[in-house]
Amino acid sequence: MALSERRPVPRGTRTVLATPAWLVWMAAVVVLGVGAVGVARDRMTHGFAAYYTAARLLADGRLAPWVYDEARFAYAVRETTGSRVLDVFGPNPPSMALLLGPLGMPAPGVARAIWLAVSVALWAWAVAALIARGRASDGLPPSVLVAVAMLGPPVWANLRTAQAYLVVGAMLTLSALALVDRRDARAGAGLGLALLTKTAGLPLLVAAIAAGRRVTALAAAAVGAVGVLAVAVAAGPDLWARYPAAVGAFVGDGRIAVPAYQTVFGLARRLCVADPRWNPAPAADCAALAWGLPPLAVAAALAATAWAARTARPDAWTAAGLSLSVLALPVAEDHQFALLGPALILLHQSREATGAHRGRAARWWFLVPAALLVVPLPVAVGPEAAGWSAPLAYPRLYAAAWVWGLAWRAMRASSIDAGRA
Repeated sequence: MALSERRPVPRGTRTVLATPAWLVWMAAVVVLGVGAVGVARDRMTHGFAAYYTAARLLADGRLAPWVYDEARFAYAVRETTGSRVLDVFGPNPPSMALLLGPLGMPAPGVARAIWLAVSVALWAWAVAALIARGRASDGLPPSVLVAVAMLGPPVWANLRTAQAYLVVGAMLTLSALALVDRRDARAGAGLGLALLTKTAGLPLLVAAIAAGRRVTALAAAAVGAVGVLAVAVAAGPDLWARYPAAVGAFVGDGRIAVPAYQTVFGLARRLCVADPRWNPAPAADCAALAWGLPPLAVAAALAATAWAARTARPDAWTAAGLSLSVLALPVAEDHQFALLGPALILLHQSREATGAHRGRAARWWFLVPAALLVVPLPVAVGPEAAGWSAPLAYPRLYAAAWVWGLAWRAMRASSIDAGRA
């Protein structure tokens, strides 16, 4: 067939294929795929080792309260994976053992390779769904936000240790999109599954309840109840009874002051609480503030989000819920902050967030958290991060706070506009 006789490609297809956001997404999928192949060939690491061990213990009927004993669980990790990796179970919920599902059956190396492939595929799907929604509604997201969401350091942190937050983050992102599209049952099922494995998505569920999404709450509760009951039957109710104390012990440990934990709780501890091993040179002696102020700040942000979500646009309060899902955590390392990429893209689709409702473009505000998300954390977290220089070591924390601030502004603006209408 001659070139002039070929059937022309539909204009819409050409537009989609030539869009920078989609081109960046396609290139990122290739890069992540190659990276996952390389990581899959490496030795076993922490992160996945804990998930695999927990799944095997559950399948073998050996999951019990002793898994919250760090020394005993570390021995089980070495025994199960055949490696010298050290890892802990806490502060995960007992139902974290359900995360891998049937992937706990193959050999550790095979299971890890499959898990990495699933992680990349789900993450790519979630970001593609965000881009597709933007094309159908308020415009495609900037390619820089797509690049941050797909290739930022938090994403690579998940790949390096085969962590769970690409899978969990994809479930939360797709649940947020379902909430925006008012598919409440689907959103609730996704939230229930995510919360069974990691509690990070709880603020998003709280925002949904505040927004009056009863079906979402019921679906999440139903899925969660099934998972909790399944683990209780398999491992006994004592495991769930041990869980709150294990979380409290982990959060109260001095290691939280290490800047690798990019949290409000960690920063306060770094500034105020001395520890001979983890924090020998705090800025001041203010332990009471370190213990009391962070929970109050997180509770205030959650309450403000719930209050504003009653009348705000769904894309604004879902972005707030995603950012709070990281900001509210007492223990959050680099891999958890992968959630902020989808939150930025979702928020960018809000007219209120970009200032479009006032006739001005404020999209440059999105570049600040994007930059904070790509700062190399090993540089930010240096041995000199002591005393009053410690706040310089928490760029991911500030990124989460900035995204929540943008979401709060969008929620307030959309509430005001709704009132005027």
